[in-house]
Amino acid sequence: MHDTLLLFGATGDLAQRYLFPSLLHLLRDRLLPPDFRIVAIGRSEHDDQGFRDWLRGRIQGNEDRNSATLDDLLGRIRYHALNLQDIDGVAATLSQYADRPAVSYLSTPPNLFEPACRGLKAAGLLEAPSRLVLEKPIGHDLASAREIDATLKSAL
Repeated sequence: MHDTLLLFGATGDLAQRYLFPSLLHLLRDRLLPPDFRIVAIGRSEHDDQGFRDWLRGRIQGNEDRNSATLDDLLGRIRYHALNLQDIDGVAATLSQYADRPAVSYLSTPPNLFEPACRGLKAAGLLEAPSRLVLEKPIGHDLASAREIDATLKSAL
């Protein structure tokens, strides 16, 4: 079972509006493993608690029953501000999470897919049975899509 989610683009609109609320509902419905953890990666400078406070204000629901679940979800999050172009920095920071299979979700612009994949590979986070999810579009034209595809083939 994959019990680690590395969420790239954690401060972006997609993560705020869809991904974190979906995780909240999965946790509420007991569909996540008990030791599930979220590694949030973004460009904004936050520490763990600063990110949790920032996120709470964006996904706070009106339902009282979600309050404890939201606290639980937020408590599972570790945050890292990373420059994805710095492959060595990404690898050094994220290698601590290579202790168990992970799903890496790249909710980033397509131009960051390649360096993020290289950083993940260097961190040992793309070894089977780990998984990689890319948010579309894959590139901005056929040539860039082929470059991303070639990088993925070499990393996976």
